[in-house]
Amino acid sequence: MNQTFAAILGWIGNCIAIVFFISPIFQFLELIQGKRKVEECPFIALIINILQNSSQVGKSLRMKQLQSWVCNLIGGIFTMIWLGIWIIYYSEFRALQICFLYFVMFECALAIFYVFYTMIPQIAAQWICMIINIGMCAGPCENLLTVCRTGNYTLIPIVTSILNLANSFCWFIYGLGQSDFSIWVPNIIGMFLGAVQISFWAIYRAKAGGHWDPEEHKDDNANNNANDEKPVENNPETKPEQSPENPDNGQQPADNAVAVNILRAN
Repeated sequence: MNQTFAAILGWIGNCIAIVFFISPIFQFLELIQGKRKVEECPFIALIINILQNSSQVGKSLRMKQLQSWVCNLIGGIFTMIWLGIWIIYYSEFRALQICFLYFVMFECALAIFYVFYTMIPQIAAQWICMIINIGMCAGPCENLLTVCRTGNYTLIPIVTSILNLANSFCWFIYGLGQSDFSIWVPNIIGMFLGAVQISFWAIYRAKAGGHWDPEEHKDDNANNNANDEKPVENNPETKPEQSPENPDNGQQPADNAVAVNILRAN
């Protein structure tokens, strides 16, 4: 591959990746506006993203790859912002808990960066980053099971999924051109996962008629939860049998005993 073309493709891929890291803004704006629950915002995906950013910045600085560490540094800054908002709403604005969780998260990110920058051999760093990259591409899939169960296609971040597909495509072509399996292997998987996410979004959006109103589906969700709970069955051994002719025959032995005692007393 021509080096100029490779450089241009690399910068295009990095620009798409930066927008990919910024794209959760739509979900968090809905959270701030009260249109989305904190449980419906990405968390696992953000954790994987911060692993990706921290490890890639460390590895790329070590290997003097300007494009990669600039992209992941910017992506890491935005990912930390989204994680901070998630922690604030998840902890219900408890200041001490917010500060503790954010401090732990920040220290973990720095530790990962330091390990990849100074300690891990280059070949091991490439393999680990490749695995983390696959996890990052799979991140938007974390709500697919919920989408299948409820039909709520809005839980799939469609903008993030499209950017995921476009980013993976650019880096797949780049990796093939450079004959670097650590680049094209995770990104061909990323292309597949991006296509899966977009397909699920399109299918369930069509089923919902192109519009999802949570108020209209409250009863459906309540019925699903009710079906999940098993009804308590009465023990037939503890319930006296009754005949159609005499519905009170289950009480006859006790009533007869009382009558006998009264006659004896008289």
